[in-house]
Amino acid sequence: VPKISGFIAPSITTFWNINPSYRVFEYSKDTFEILDYHQYHLDLEQSYATSKLVWVYAYSFKDRYSLNALRPGDLYALIKRFQEDDTLFQKWLASYYTGRPHSSCDFLCKRKMLCSLRASTYQDYLECLL
Repeated sequence: VPKISGFIAPSITTFWNINPSYRVFEYSKDTFEILDYHQYHLDLEQSYATSKLVWVYAYSFKDRYSLNALRPGDLYALIKRFQEDDTLFQKWLASYYTGRPHSSCDFLCKRKMLCSLRASTYQDYLECLL
């Protein structure tokens, strides 16, 4: 079980045809433990249609994946759930693409995505793929 975890912030660019996104983290002021995060994204279609930036609340990470905490062990268990439950993995994948249409993710794609979530180094990633 991992001892630490990291969170990679989403992008506010439109590269790869994704909605620009940002996160607001909740944390304990006493322990600095991450308690949850809330994801927002820019709805590109609505923003283009109205010529105004339309930011949309997307989800609470804890609520979206039914988590009690975001400790390393909880996140590791979530990755295992992604591996076993393809519906849950597809839900995560839709979040990864910020709600924008994306191509399907076959077995190899899913394996690569899960390895990228597990690995902290490129070497770890390559070993995971074996």
